[in-house]
Amino acid sequence: DNFTGDMELYWWSQGIPDQIIYSLSRTAYLQVRNMDRVLENLGEQGDGLTQKAHLRELAERANAAYMVGGSVFMEEGRLTIISQITDLASGRVLDSPKVAGAAGGDQLLDVVAELSRDVRRALEIESEESPEVKEGVARLKTSSKDAYKAYVQCRQRLHGRSYQEALAHCRDAVAEDPDFLHAWDLLANVYDNLGERDLALEALDNAAPLLARVPRVDQLTVLQRQAQLRENWDGYQAHLRELQLLQPAEPTWPFRLGWSYATHVRDYDLAIREYRQALDKGAEPRAHLYLCYAYLSAADYPSAQQACARFVQEWPREAAAHDGLGFVHMLRGDYRASRREFERALELDPDFSHSLQNLGELELLLGRVPRAREYFDRYLVQAIGEKQEKEGRWSLGRFHWELGRLEEARQAAAAALRQDGAMVKGLWLLGLIQIEEGDLAAARETSRTLEQRFSDSSSLREAEFHHHLASRLAEAEGRFGDAVAEMRRALELGPGERPLFLVALASAQQAAGDLQGAAGSCREALSLNPRFPAAHLKLAELAEEGGQLAEAVEHLGRALAIYEGASAGFPRLERAREALRRAGGR
Repeated sequence: DNFTGDMELYWWSQGIPDQIIYSLSRTAYLQVRNMDRVLENLGEQGDGLTQKAHLRELAERANAAYMVGGSVFMEEGRLTIISQITDLASGRVLDSPKVAGAAGGDQLLDVVAELSRDVRRALEIESEESPEVKEGVARLKTSSKDAYKAYVQCRQRLHGRSYQEALAHCRDAVAEDPDFLHAWDLLANVYDNLGERDLALEALDNAAPLLARVPRVDQLTVLQRQAQLRENWDGYQAHLRELQLLQPAEPTWPFRLGWSYATHVRDYDLAIREYRQALDKGAEPRAHLYLCYAYLSAADYPSAQQACARFVQEWPREAAAHDGLGFVHMLRGDYRASRREFERALELDPDFSHSLQNLGELELLLGRVPRAREYFDRYLVQAIGEKQEKEGRWSLGRFHWELGRLEEARQAAAAALRQDGAMVKGLWLLGLIQIEEGDLAAARETSRTLEQRFSDSSSLREAEFHHHLASRLAEAEGRFGDAVAEMRRALELGPGERPLFLVALASAQQAAGDLQGAAGSCREALSLNPRFPAAHLKLAELAEEGGQLAEAVEHLGRALAIYEGASAGFPRLERAREALRRAGGR
């Protein structure tokens, strides 16, 4: 807590712990939880918790044995800290040291060094830092107080998702001290969040010559981010495994490995194992969300819902928790619960635009065209950085595609691809439009571009869209066996929206004359989401083709019940009504 009375110094209340963590983590006897996790958890204080109870809850979440807390104030012009070192198992206060900086000196480093010694003594480990540690702490961040202040402010804004403000502070930090390695690394993180990959790599290039100044753990942290941005996934995983050896109790490293396995290797068993290991080691509750998505891709929807519900339980005021749970509800067909969770996320954080996109997808799935368009427009207006902007344009393109507006869909897809010419989903949508227009030559070229994209990369991220487009192209060219094979490859990758891809497989099987297989794929989709309208419509189409009109009427009735609030003229609604008339239903 900052009791200096000087708002210009408020950043000390986080800058000092940051320095102390770095100092204490250099000892072989301690594993210190990093400040990023503390910053995440400080934003979530349960109702009715006292400050003391809240701190204890934070420590328990971090799976910590000891807790250091304190207050910062000025006493006769000297920076002073009164702190407590608590044994969480017994609740006993081991020490309550008071330390002060020397008048006229670098007070920040003075109090960090003194308090670090007090903590070591209280825990009965070595009482003095080695000369290497002292030197490392002294230059840990920077010799410039202004640069360090800007760095701390950048971290605060980044954890509050205020990316533009974070960017301004990080730029200030490196302008004040161009040799500030950790600020360059943080700046790369901010640029990455904004979708500015080239600028992020440029920041890391500025950090690279400074790596020799810091311990191996800090070197690896920069190197693994660099490998991630360069899509060197073998190197990324190798750096993380070395970090696990150096810090076996740190949950960040298995968490990131889990993300790599899920996103790029598409091995969900490995991802689930690493995410669980991270949670066992005290990972922040957000890891439950990633575990949830891994279960979704593994087609284990009950476990996915349980993981997301656990995230909501532990962080009830976190927008991302409700958004994740809403997505699971949407995939399982509980559309009312899904909408409730997305809206709750926006109540908690009106700037949490991902829920706007999900609400647009939900309304489009239900055929509510004006409301879907409203959400997609709001998402694009609120987009922060290139990453969200291209996603917003793609969402509008998919919206127009669903409505059969090919020219509007093409324009939106082209706008997304102008921002990122290698955008997988943008190329996928463009290819679908080209097939629909009958321009198979252009579609082949788009499909080849995607094929080259994945042959040049060790990542399988979003590769299911490449196989989906290849399947649709094969079907349009009469290569029905290839169409089925490509859709099976897409499903092997574990697409997040599995029911959608199962219905696409059913279409390919239908074109190949395998009506029984197509019906089986649709029923598999309905086993995951009993209220997925596209599956009911496809089953009705298959039943009608097979002369089973009563079954066709049954599935059309179910689809129309789901489309009860759909807009007049919504293409799927109109096709369902026409099919019902053909089948003799009402």
